[in-house]
Amino acid sequence: AEAPPPVMVPVSATAGASVVCKGHNTYEVWQNSSEPACVQPCEKKHEEKHIADFNADPNYKATVKCASLPDGETFTYASHADAARFECAASDVEIACLTAQISKETDEACKTMATHRRDVILPNYKKGFGC
Repeated sequence: AEAPPPVMVPVSATAGASVVCKGHNTYEVWQNSSEPACVQPCEKKHEEKHIADFNADPNYKATVKCASLPDGETFTYASHADAARFECAASDVEIACLTAQISKETDEACKTMATHRRDVILPNYKKGFGC
């Protein structure tokens, strides 16, 4: 029998959001309440992209990955290639979301924060996965 996937609990000090298991057969989005409110909607879209992609992949369906995990926990990727595939796609969704948000944002502090996330944080995050 295959060993259960490693368990990884989102660390609120470093994570803005994550996909977590619920009820051994579904995923839900966990969001760090200390994240700035103006970037939370786009971070959520990033995580929702993961859920859609995970559920479309037989190796990452919630019924597979969450079968042995308690609620609120998540898993690690099976390989760097998988991490790159999922994180690059989700980051692109978040970047598109931030671009749309920035174009209509009226709060200058939020616009600055969203622009920094789009133009600095996420591109550097993607580089770590080779995309």
